[in-house]
Amino acid sequence: MGPLIFWLVTKDKSEFQRDQSREALNFGILYTLAMIASTILIAVFIGLLLSSAVWITMLVFTIMAAMAVNRGEMYRYPVNWRLVK
Repeated sequence: MGPLIFWLVTKDKSEFQRDQSREALNFGILYTLAMIASTILIAVFIGLLLSSAVWITMLVFTIMAAMAVNRGEMYRYPVNWRLVK
């Protein structure tokens, strides 16, 4: 929800904010889909391990993105679908 709100509010302000908020929104969509898939897979006992891995990966990538954007650098998530153009 956070990346969507941020993207809707800042998409018209500057190119940097538009690009980074779009990148965060796309990563948020990918993260949500991965968590839904891992929740479904809990029934076959691999989902618990998968959801832990997805959560840790999301946390690490989000911290790396926040640090890069705070320095004023463009950040691209290493694993991301670019659904929102």
